[in-house]
Amino acid sequence: MSATQRQKNLTDAFSLGSDFRRLPKSPILLVDDIYTTGATAKTAIAVLEKNGIKVNGNAAVAMAAKGR
Repeated sequence: MSATQRQKNLTDAFSLGSDFRRLPKSPILLVDDIYTTGATAKTAIAVLEKNGIKVNGNAAVAMAAKGR
């Protein structure tokens, strides 16, 4: 998928569970398994920040090869 398609595909894909009870006291680091276009990370960060959770950064275990 293109970056635009991936972003559209992730619309409403993330939310905080109804049993989420406590905001972290410190900013968090979001860890992802693979960074392709950044759409997953951007969408997850937006949901976290919308719910009052400050994200200091994003780390990925692997990156997709360019052109894939």
